[in-house]
Amino acid sequence: MILFIDTAGGDNIILKLLNKNKIVKNVNLPAKYQQSEKLLPAVSGLLKNKAGNLKTVAVVNGPGKFTALRIGIAVANTLAYALNIPVVALSASEITDNDLIEIINKKISKHKIGYVKPMYGQEPNITTKQEVRHGGNKTC
Repeated sequence: MILFIDTAGGDNIILKLLNKNKIVKNVNLPAKYQQSEKLLPAVSGLLKNKAGNLKTVAVVNGPGKFTALRIGIAVANTLAYALNIPVVALSASEITDNDLIEIINKKISKHKIGYVKPMYGQEPNITTKQEVRHGGNKTC
């Protein structure tokens, strides 16, 4: 079985469980700014009693939202490491439900056990500059 994780959009968590060239389970969970709270329970529920059958983890590594990507990739890398299975990266632009299994299978054949790095697509914009007043002094 293959676990597919997509948190790149930032508003949703998309999980798929793939087995023998078909999507067995599909979860689309609203999670705007809540990926860290919702991803692990969703993965746990999806893999209930099936983690031992997992052969690969596939994760969208970007481009996407900075923190959302990091959360999805950290979970994918950790699962793959703990289970000693490959983790493969997928670009958000190459994903379609019709070709997802084929794309993952091609990447698995070329991939060894390792880890995935995020591909943000731009410099992170975590906060905005705001004028703050401290004792009459202006700082940014």
